[in-house]
Formats: sequence, structure tokens, C-alpha cells
Amino acid sequence: MKFNNLTLKILLVGSFAFFSKSISAQVQWANKVTGYSSYFNYDKYPKAFIPEQVLGEPSMLISNKAPKACAWTSSASNGGTEWIQVEFATPQTVAQIAIFEGFNLGAITEVWAYTSAAEPMAYKVFENASPSKREDLEPLRVFPNTPLKNINSVKVVLNTSAVGGYNTIDAIGISSDASPLTVSINLPKELERHTAEKLPDYINTSEERHLLPVVTPDGKRLYYTLDYPKGDGRDQDIWYADIEESTFSQPHSIGEPLNKAEANSSLASITPDGQTALVINVYNADGSVSKGISISKKQGEGWRFPIKQEIEDFENKSDYGEYCLSNDQQVMVMTVYRSDVSYGNKDLYVSFRKDANQWTKPLNLGPMLNTAASEISPFLAADGKTLYFATSGFPSYGNSDIFVTKRLDNTWTNWTKPVNMGPDINTASFDAYYSLTASGDYAYFSSEHQLYRIRLTEEVKPEPVVLVKGFVRDKKTNKPLSTEITYNNLNTHAKAGIANSDSLTGYYEIVLPFGETYGFYAEKRGYYAIQDNLSVEKINEYTEIQRDLYLAPVEVGVSVTLNNIFFYQGKAELLPTSFPELDKLLELMTTHKTMSIKIDGHTDNQGNQALNLRLSNDRAAKIKMYLVEKGVASDRIAIQGYGSSKPVGDNRNEEGRKKNRRVEFTITKI
Repeated sequence: MKFNNLTLKILLVGSFAFFSKSISAQVQWANKVTGYSSYFNYDKYPKAFIPEQVLGEPSMLISNKAPKACAWTSSASNGGTEWIQVEFATPQTVAQIAIFEGFNLGAITEVWAYTSAAEPMAYKVFENASPSKREDLEPLRVFPNTPLKNINSVKVVLNTSAVGGYNTIDAIGISSDASPLTVSINLPKELERHTAEKLPDYINTSEERHLLPVVTPDGKRLYYTLDYPKGDGRDQDIWYADIEESTFSQPHSIGEPLNKAEANSSLASITPDGQTALVINVYNADGSVSKGISISKKQGEGWRFPIKQEIEDFENKSDYGEYCLSNDQQVMVMTVYRSDVSYGNKDLYVSFRKDANQWTKPLNLGPMLNTAASEISPFLAADGKTLYFATSGFPSYGNSDIFVTKRLDNTWTNWTKPVNMGPDINTASFDAYYSLTASGDYAYFSSEHQLYRIRLTEEVKPEPVVLVKGFVRDKKTNKPLSTEITYNNLNTHAKAGIANSDSLTGYYEIVLPFGETYGFYAEKRGYYAIQDNLSVEKINEYTEIQRDLYLAPVEVGVSVTLNNIFFYQGKAELLPTSFPELDKLLELMTTHKTMSIKIDGHTDNQGNQALNLRLSNDRAAKIKMYLVEKGVASDRIAIQGYGSSKPVGDNRNEEGRKKNRRVEFTITKI
């Protein structure tokens, strides 16, 4: 690209100074590149050092350690004269120009400012005939002798031969006053300080690198990856330790089939029930592994062979990729390098579950989060909205820092500006691989390849959730059952997630984001799922609730309470939130074509008893009508209303009366 030459009236004006850390002035950052001499074309990541990386606010703190992506870099390390010219969205009066060199400071030899008038004027506001390398790590601030009006363009000229090595420019800003322009780390408004706690030496062994800590949502087990020294005969293995308050058990290898000799094995996510693990790589039948992602299910004390997850149009041109499975198992966030919308290196993407092992084409999460640097180690919190990830593409404390952002809508491309998690977590070294409990109390992370945990402050916590836990049991025998558990949003009728109960104990856990009403049930062949419901619309802090789920065997004489049937108060008119429960009953009667049932309606003892009797009968009739309209023969369904004559709860309190306002069905024929 060549600069469009114009006839210019040239004036030499101005002086310059370097940055001093204080309150930032109002600044307008460049928003368009209008010309440049060259740029460094990095074959592996072609967008990393292009001229457009100079646009917008600074992407990094100035450093002389190494050139980073996110800054324009000239094509040669000692190429002589190089230049770049940028425009600003709105012409303005300029009292200063600030140039943020990302790396290898001091090569700037000229700075020009241009007006946007019909007859453009050019002002040489800075000249240094003998540039040399600077060590102060401050941006160059240039001040005209008097403010320049109607400025909309700036050109920066470098003598790259004067300062050996590659020279970069990260950002160019203009301001109408002379106050210092700062590059600041975007920290929480109220940064409470907590000390990070290094995990015990028997976990943080000295020989290996410790990566990818993944804590279970209930905070009772920590999985992590050991990266062995080269020549050790192994590559990476998954280990775990159990947690009891502040005490960690001795670590154990997760074993086969997840750990493979001479292969990379890493656990990326664990579901709240502890029964489903997202693991890095595709496990092949011949014992080898290949690039991709898999899911393994718990089986007794061990794990089943991982199943490949088929992601539509999957591509990752990087040697590395990180993944995170949402608590409801419906969303997968990943960092991969794709050809389609990459902003430079590995970007954050999201994919949605289509079927058991099928996922949609990855959707890029957009420029608010993705930079020309590599985004890594995503972790989606239990609320499904708060995302933690690591990158070197924003101003940070070192190599790679951990940031937090919140999703603003269901597009998955609208996010808050990422906030740095602060100096208690982020260091001058490599910080990444972040995971936290459902309560948001403790976060685990890897820093300098050692594992730490830290108590979180309120400002960087996710939104509150409810952890529902209990056992799935046979209603008749009370024996534990291994089942899949489905939960739905009763307000939207949408599937909210899946879970599994333990194959030995029947224990399960699910996490529910607040603000909704949910129905959930367990399913198993030969049983009818007794549904339960839970409203968490008014809960505003982390809460744990014990709720056992029962499955009724499909046998004559078995009675089932329809917990998720809702009527308008005092009426026999069904609320739409009842339809998922009724559809499960319809499915049962469609599967068992000769089954007959009796539907019983019940009320509490409030009000007129005769009206209660009629209401209970009308409600039972309403359910029968729903089933008949869906195709069930009328003679297969009997109904009866009992009013308040058969209470199961204490009518002296609301909780008891709520239990008495119910509808039940009994199987009378199979």
C-alpha cells in the first residue's frame, strides 16, 4: 500500500516529552490506517503484526523483553526508514500526540500532523536526527508550541537502522490537552487483596510442570495435568486430589483409559455430577491420539473409553487448543486458530450441542475478547455468563494474565470489557488455566507451572447459582439408581441441561443459574420419571439444596404425584409450565398402548369444601382432556376429585398446604 501524496503546506513546530504516570487525559485513538512503508508478515499468524494493529487503545504495557503481537512491526529488523500514517474519526484540536511503542523504543525520527481542511496542511511536530534506543519504557509524547486545530491524521517515521532489532508501534493517540496519557491495566474498581495459597509440595512436585487445574463445582476434588520432563518416557497425565476444607489428599493418577503412555492427556472440564469429563484429544482405537476433543463417562470407580465430539467444520491450525464444557453440558467454549474470523492467533469460540456427540460450527466471540495475541484456557463459570481466560493481548503484568468478562446477551458476541484479575493472581510470568467452584469462593490457577488457589473478591465472582444435590432412588424399593437427569427451564420450555447419577450410589449434582424456575427428572427404562421443580427466581446468593429424585416402576398399583402441574389460582386452567410434565405422561401412555390410569385431584382445606371438591375433579378432568386431545383413548383414563379429604401435608402451614394441592395418577392396567 502506498501513501496518497497531497500538496501540503509544511510547518516545523513543537517539542516532546516522555510519559509520566498520573491521571489520564481525554484521548482519541487512531481508527484507520491510510498508509505505511511495510509490515512484518509472520507466516504462522499473518495478522499478528499488520498495520491495523496500531489502531485503538494500547494493547499492552511497553516492554523491551520481546516483540508481541498486537502492534505494527516493520518488515525488517534494520530496514532503514519506515513509516505509518493513521486517521482519527473526528478532526480535533491537538495539544499533544502520544505514540506507544510496544517494543524496542527510540527509533522514531519524525512525527507529522495533518489537517482535514480542503487545502491540507502538514505540521512537523517532532524531529530527532539521531534516534537511539531508550530504556525508560515510556511512550513518546509530542507537544506542538500551540494547539493545532482541525487535525485528523498523524504520520510517524522511524529509522529502524538506528535501533537494532524489530521496532513496533502499538497505538497512536491525540488529545486536546497536555495531561499525561496512560497505559493502564484494567483492574476491578475495588481491588480487594487476597494472598494466593500455593498447593502442598506433594501436589506441586518439583520435576514436572503443573497445568490445567479443574476443581469440581462442589469444591471437593481437584483434577490437574502433570507435564513430565522430556526423556521421562511419558508426556502428560491427569491426576487428582480430594479436598476436605483446606486439606488436600495425596494425589492419584486417573489411570487408563484417560491416561495414555507417550501421549498428551488432559482433563479440561468436569460436570457438577462428577460423572462426565471433557478431555483433550481424540482417543483412537489403536491406542493413538489425534487433535480434537472427547467426552468420557464415569463407570463405577473408573472411566469409560472417551468418545470423540464431532464439531461441525472443526479446524485448529495451532498445535494447542483449550476447551471448556458448561455445567449444563450444552455449551463448549474453546480457543483454537481458524481460517475464518481469526483476529491473529488462537481466538475464543463457542459451539453448541446439537446431539449426543454433535456440536455446531464454532462461533467467534468477537473483538472485545479476541486479540492478535493468543487467547488461552477459557473457563465458563457455573452461571453460564462469566468467562475467565488468559491472554497477553491486553495490558498486563507479564507473559500471560488471567482476565474476566461477562456475557451481556444470548448472541455470545456481546461481552463486557475484560478485567485483569489483579496482582494477587497475575505475575510477570505465565498465568493461566483458571477454574473455580460453583460458590465462587475459591479459584484455582497455574502460575509459573505451579498450582495455587485464592479466595475471590465479590467484584470478580460470577453470578450466584444453586447447587442441587441428592440421590436417585427406586420409589418402591428405595434402592439407588444410575440414570440420566434432564432439567428444563419451565418459563421458556427450553432444555436447561443434563446430568448423570453415580452408577454405584445414585448420587447426583446439578447447578442452576438463578432467576428461573426449573423442572428436573431422572429417566430409566422400565420406570416413570417423577418430576420435581425448583424456583430460584428470588435467590441472590450461592445456595445448596438437598433434593432426592424418585423413579416409579411401571407396575399396576404404583401411584405418582405430578409435581410439575400448575393451575391458575382457584381455577382448572393449566399454566403453560405444566406442558413438559404432561408430555412425559403422554409419552408413557403412548409407549404402553394398553395402559390405563386413574387421575386424582386434591386441594388443601382452605375455602368452601364443596367448591374444593369440584375444583379437584375439574382439574383431573382438564388433564384427561389434554391427553385425549393428544390421541389417548378416553376409556383409558378415569378421574376423581377428592377435595381436601386426603391430605399428605399439614394444612396449618403453607408448606403443608402446597403439598396437598396436587394431582396424582395411579396405574390401573398395563
